Amino acid sequence: MIYDTCMDLNRRLICGESVSSAEKSAFADGVLRAVCSTEEANRFYTGVRYPGNCDNRGNRMYPFFLIPPYNGGNKLPTVTGLLPKTHILSANSYELEMLSMARRFAAETSHPFLPELNRMHEATLLRLKTTCYGTMDDGIGECFDASLLVLRYLAQEEPRHRTWIRSRIANYRRHVHEKRRPPAVQWYFRLCLTELPAEQVRDEIALELPFITPTGNPLYNAIGQKLTAMR
Repeated sequence: MIYDTCMDLNRRLICGESVSSAEKSAFADGVLRAVCSTEEANRFYTGVRYPGNCDNRGNRMYPFFLIPPYNGGNKLPTVTGLLPKTHILSANSYELEMLSMARRFAAETSHPFLPELNRMHEATLLRLKTTCYGTMDDGIGECFDASLLVLRYLAQEEPRHRTWIRSRIANYRRHVHEKRRPPAVQWYFRLCLTELPAEQVRDEIALELPFITPTGNPLYNAIGQKLTAMR
């Protein structure tokens, strides 16, 4: 599955391993092949009881282009290992993680379909601006976690959107301690910080460093090392 490849490449990059140009080009090809048809997308929207992917307020909560496969009804985990309970988190992780990586890899390898990926990116930015987890104060359920997906997408693809990025960081800070959360949530936030310019998030890094200790998870340790190096 192309998402499994995306997660593997994510982990390799986070842990400082190299990815060849051939792998990058092949991944971009795979993502483009995975783009769903209008019929497939509409079936998904109907299945999650969100017909047309639009409510009466104009919110478009689910992906346009990359819809996760049925996978036996099992939702797909995020890169830090959080297993979603909702389609909002699972589907947006699927699209945002793969679109971001494919677009960056396509730019690095001069992929001929980079313009198509850029078009998908621009449409996705507009979609995210309609969502509660993309722009609003939202600590409810997995919309809180989806807000972190938006933060990482912006960190990787649109670091110039500083105000938008700050709003997602602020959303995290307001709500993270409202209930007990899995470690994968905090580590995903820390991963986002490592992908932003250090001068932009130095105060946030200082807040996280006291909690960075060695773990039994190599991915978390790599994130911690990167964050520590940024102080």
